[in-house]
Amino acid sequence: MPFAHPAAGARPSPHAAGPRTARGPLAPAGYGYPVARPRVPAGLATGAIVVAIVYAAFRLVLALLSIPATAVWADAADRGLSYADADFVAYDLFGILLFPLGITIFVVGSLWLHTSRKFAEAVNPAYHHRRGAVWAWIGWVVPVVSLWFPYLVVSDVRRATIRNRPRPGIGVWWACWLVPLVCDQVTNRLTGGVLGTDPLTPAVAAYPLFEGLGAVLTGIGCWLWVAMIRELTAAQREWEVTPVA
Repeated sequence: MPFAHPAAGARPSPHAAGPRTARGPLAPAGYGYPVARPRVPAGLATGAIVVAIVYAAFRLVLALLSIPATAVWADAADRGLSYADADFVAYDLFGILLFPLGITIFVVGSLWLHTSRKFAEAVNPAYHHRRGAVWAWIGWVVPVVSLWFPYLVVSDVRRATIRNRPRPGIGVWWACWLVPLVCDQVTNRLTGGVLGTDPLTPAVAAYPLFEGLGAVLTGIGCWLWVAMIRELTAAQREWEVTPVA
């Protein structure tokens, strides 16, 4: 009968408490056996890298296309037209394609970050994260707090996962994320607001300057982001093969 109690006065089996260690004393059952660890989100990491590079490339293409587009808009400004009334240019087409790309980046990047956060909690439960795991998703879109909450989430995930000191550059990466957002607001105003119905002005000539600055900083930020993803993935793999104490 399984799990039956030994008869009164019977001597228990020397193997009942668990395997005998090399030094002789009995170890509790299960001691030394690997504990289930969360899987490294390597596939999500690769996806986050790919979409980030594609986005940076799109920003560069937009910056180049903004030069001939500005000539069209400047002519429209001279005629008192709005952006909505100006001729459709290649820049407009790429701008439309940028929207679904942005949604893809948000979904893939947030999913990777949220999964990495859960991984960090599993391997280093003693670490105190300054924000809840849900902010790995909503931190990017909630007004005002989106200016620093994602930075805190990424920073804490790195500190909790990477055993050695993380590589510097996270502050520069975050600046390269925020400044292009400001540039986008400026270019939006130069072309007549969200709907593009306000009359264009000669100031639209500065459009390529802000678009180019945003593209350059996005490229730098992408390089740093990819480096951080790879660094974090390597640290996660180290946890995956670490023996249980």
